[in-house]
Amino acid sequence: MTTLLLLLACGSGSPGAATSTTTPPNAIEEASDHMDPSAALEMISHIASQRPFEAEAIARLAGMPLRQKASSNAWFTVYSTDQAGSAFASLEVREPTQQSLDKGKGGLVLVGLSGDCLLAADVGDRFGAAKPGPPAPPSPRAPRSAPATVTHPQPWGEVRLGYDRDSGCLVQVVLDATG
Repeated sequence: MTTLLLLLACGSGSPGAATSTTTPPNAIEEASDHMDPSAALEMISHIASQRPFEAEAIARLAGMPLRQKASSNAWFTVYSTDQAGSAFASLEVREPTQQSLDKGKGGLVLVGLSGDCLLAADVGDRFGAAKPGPPAPPSPRAPRSAPATVTHPQPWGEVRLGYDRDSGCLVQVVLDATG
């Protein structure tokens, strides 16, 4: 199984202690341990279309409870799940604060899923045309497992698709609505 990670992050933040919880009132109740890759891409597209990102709405859509983390700051309130759910293996939402909204920043979301391998051909042009050139390698300081990234500009920011450097499977999606 491949892990697909939807990263909507403009900075790194270490997970902190939980301080509050957003529980999805209409959570998806599925028995499967992972989502079909096509359904996962559809949900990712749907999440990307709902900006600014709001933890409660995304938690409801994914069917996963979120807890506010101590890593929240003046720009983003960080929420994440401590357990896998039926839709995703992990979920983090960096919801923009008013200060961030005033600067035109729409937030960040990180989603991890377990599922089948998706190659670039499977993803196709779902996120529009990519910037020209080969996939960008990760930073030299990044771990060996860091993916090579292809960037797809959007009117609201960009989608960065990360592919495993060995298998070519899509392992990371970054929806960056931070302008």
